[in-house]
Formats: sequence, structure tokens, C-alpha cells
Amino acid sequence: MESDRSAIFEVFRTRSLRRSQRWAWRLVAANGRTIATSGEGYGDRRGAAARGWAVVAGHYDVTSTEPV
Repeated sequence: MESDRSAIFEVFRTRSLRRSQRWAWRLVAANGRTIATSGEGYGDRRGAAARGWAVVAGHYDVTSTEPV
């Protein structure tokens, strides 16, 4: 039986050995597999969410660090 849900966008706190927590995002498919990640940590939740939604929406230019 297949799920009717689509991919899920998650924003979460990361943990590191240096105890510096950062914000990151990931896109998880209906089957539970991660299909995209932020690849870096952000200083605040809003920044991580904004960049993640830009990628999900397809409005991100890989040649710059700002959403298009």
C-alpha cells in the first residue's frame, strides 16, 4: 500500500562535538528517504527555512548564495 503524502520539509537543530547547535533543513520523500539537505548549518531557524523553501520551490541559483 502506497502513501498519499508528498515529501516533507523539515527544519531542525543540529548537534556537533563542539556543542555549537545550528539550524539545518532536509526534504524527506514519502518513502522516508532523505532527498535533499541543507549541507550547512544556519545561525537561525528563519534563515534555514528560507533557503530550504527556495530550493524546494526551484528558485535557487547555484552560482550565488542568495535566493533568486
